[in-house]
Amino acid sequence: PQALVPMKRMRVVLGSVERSGRWTVPRELVARVFWGNLVVDLRDAELGTGVTTIDVHVTMGNLEIVVPPGVDVDVDASSLLANVEERTVPAAPSTKMVRVTGRVTLGNLEISTLRPGETQRDARRRRRWERRMQRRMLRGSCVHRLPMPPTYDR
Repeated sequence: PQALVPMKRMRVVLGSVERSGRWTVPRELVARVFWGNLVVDLRDAELGTGVTTIDVHVTMGNLEIVVPPGVDVDVDASSLLANVEERTVPAAPSTKMVRVTGRVTLGNLEISTLRPGETQRDARRRRRWERRMQRRMLRGSCVHRLPMPPTYDR
């Protein structure tokens, strides 16, 4: 599906905004954060085919972008006394891609891949469990001694 809206702006000044749930993501999303917090959750959103660009400008704030599994992510953001962190899972070649461009000054930009309904804590536990299972498989240890991590229903 093509994006219905070609461009949309999201601005946060001294506040907090969270965009999640079912929504149609435009081809280009402009996010401006000044002394605030913005969460853009794309897990239940409808992404158009091709490249969706998120242009960010964060100054003394926090921007968190959550993408679903199976979506490629390309980050080209500069930072000045800031943190730009990408914790995404490499996806197989797909028709959907999110490109994050822009700058972060004295702030934080986090891009992560989470499953639907999964929290950051659940993802950390799941990744840790997967690493442990890989190590045990490489060593030839008994696999059944390590139980699956619990799931949290919210």
